[in-house]
Amino acid sequence: MKGLFRLLAAALVISVTAIWFASPLAAQQQTTLQVIHNAADPAVNAVSVWVGVPIGTTPTFVSVLSNFKYRTASSALTSFGTLIPSLSPLVGVPLKVNITSPDNTNATTPTPFRVYDSLKLRAGANLVIARGVLSPTSFAPNPSGRSTAFGVGFVTDTVQSFSANETRLLIYNGCTDAPSIDVVVREANNAKIAENLNFDEISGIIVPVGDYTFDIRQTGTTKVIASFQAPLKKFNWGGQRVALLTSGFLEPAKNGNGLPFGLLAVVNAPTAPVGSSIAQILPAASAPTSVFADPLDNGVVRLERPFPNPASDQAVIAYTLQQAGDVEITVTNLLGQPVWSVESQFQAAGRYTRPVNVSTWARGLYTVQVKHGQQTLSTIMMIAR
Repeated sequence: MKGLFRLLAAALVISVTAIWFASPLAAQQQTTLQVIHNAADPAVNAVSVWVGVPIGTTPTFVSVLSNFKYRTASSALTSFGTLIPSLSPLVGVPLKVNITSPDNTNATTPTPFRVYDSLKLRAGANLVIARGVLSPTSFAPNPSGRSTAFGVGFVTDTVQSFSANETRLLIYNGCTDAPSIDVVVREANNAKIAENLNFDEISGIIVPVGDYTFDIRQTGTTKVIASFQAPLKKFNWGGQRVALLTSGFLEPAKNGNGLPFGLLAVVNAPTAPVGSSIAQILPAASAPTSVFADPLDNGVVRLERPFPNPASDQAVIAYTLQQAGDVEITVTNLLGQPVWSVESQFQAAGRYTRPVNVSTWARGLYTVQVKHGQQTLSTIMMIAR
């Protein structure tokens, strides 16, 4: 799902009746609509959203979000409810949308910052993300040369198959002055859950529920831009779809003194799970330390991180022996149960690779152990699809 979107779906509203089911799987099967305000320009700190609905031959505009603040989000809605009863089903509804200043009162043809023509909602979780700045020349340019003009991105996430023990993450680079980024999980030995995301690009992954630390790196380097706590388990985000958006500016002084860089988490649900809110900035984490260094090396064995990591179908375990000896490899799940192994065998010094078919393994974290004589090195492998 890279390379977002240029159109706007509507942001439909607090007064709308939402239909939702208690089961996580049932919730995932709904077609929903959610809007997120992630445009960091102080000039659009608050906006109003108007939707032009096809009643008669010309659109009739309805004010659906007024004084909609930066770093907030609507709930995930499943119908137009009582607002526009004739258009209650979401799928296929054609819309026109205007985003205006919060004090606009012209209900017939509201004066917009931007006008968006017809958009048809699709089956799945429809996410609408306001991003960018009104006057790009007055702000720091994007390091990757991407346009940072104010607008709204639209994406539909159609993934439905994840359980209450998993979280569907949609990771979006919404910081105009940020370079291309990778996102890694410290607790999974720096496994990448997003890679090479430029401004206004998104990627999705399903991960096991846990309390993690995410490091945001400049793509292709180990340079950490920022680190954040991501307590998916603590916030009861099992069975939930959660958007993680880089937000604000790396250098506020060069960007209208806007808010500093953060990671905005938005739960795609009708109400916030207990212990969290629909939209919130995740807590900053301390800088990473050498304990997460990769590869591992004890002077006898040099163990590399399994690749790709996360893996979905095939993974490779690689290691280098500085000394010949008997080598045994074991992969265990979180319960300590072996799921794959290579019996002890004598190997000469050198580099070795072991392909592993993980297509039937459950999503989650696994421990890879390489034993050489009396010494053992361990690393973490994540299975995510």
